[in-house]
Formats: sequence, structure tokens, C-alpha cells
Amino acid sequence: NDENKRRASTARANMKDVIDAARKGKSFEWKKLKNGKFTEPGLTALSDDMLSNYNFDINMHCKATYAPSIGKYLLLTWSSYNGNPDLYLFASSNAINWELVETIRDYNTKNRIMYPFFGSLYSDDGHEVGNEFNIYWGKGHTELWGASVVIEPNKK
Repeated sequence: NDENKRRASTARANMKDVIDAARKGKSFEWKKLKNGKFTEPGLTALSDDMLSNYNFDINMHCKATYAPSIGKYLLLTWSSYNGNPDLYLFASSNAINWELVETIRDYNTKNRIMYPFFGSLYSDDGHEVGNEFNIYWGKGHTELWGASVVIEPNKK
């Protein structure tokens, strides 16, 4: 049943409205993408599945950032599909249509990997990364591992 299928959603809201509501101690409803338009309630509605082209179980506890040097958003998530501890790095020009650009397999663990995140000296909070950045992930609940990434500037 399509309604019970896990899906990768995207939602948007006007940041000024979100901040104004927060200053008043109120919440503000974000809208999910459905049929190409941001019309659906962010917490309760079904949405278009941004990653429906990929035939593997993706855990959506993911992180996103922006790489100005290539003009792309980056999305990092993981899976233990078929017992393989894999990280997936996706890229998008519009934060709606995503392509898988790299799979990182952790051959050093039999445990699942989880909660990956970006680390970069480019910005203090990881909302943007430079041409060189790190990806970190947890192994089980006891270890933190990482990998270095270098973006080749001519590969937009």
C-alpha cells in the first residue's frame, strides 16, 4: 500500500514567517511537496517521494548541507540494506530532484552505521561546506568514524 510506504519528503516555509511565529512563542506550519507544489500540511500529509528512484531502504535520519563551489545541495543518509553498512551521498541543484553521487561502504564494521553528519571548517554550523569536508558516522552506539571528501571544482 503506497500510503504505508516510507518516503523521503521535503517541506518549505517562509523563514521570516517561521522566525516571527517563534518570537511570539507560536509554531508555523510548513508545507510538503505534493504533485510538484508545496500545498500539503508538513506534519500530517503524504508527500511526493524525493528518492523514489532508488531501490534500497534509506534511513531518513539524514543531514543536508550546501556546497557553493558546485551550486548543489548535498544529502547524507544511510542504510543497512541486505546487511551492508552503507552511507549515501546525494546531490541536487534544487533540493527536490536528487541523484546518488557516492556510496560509502564501511568495511571495518559488522555493526550498523548511523547518524552521519557533515563537518567542515567552511561554516561553523555545517550548513555549507567547502571543496574539502568530512563525513562522520556512528558505529553502533560506541564509536565515531569518518571520511574525507574533496570536490573537484570542474565537476558541477
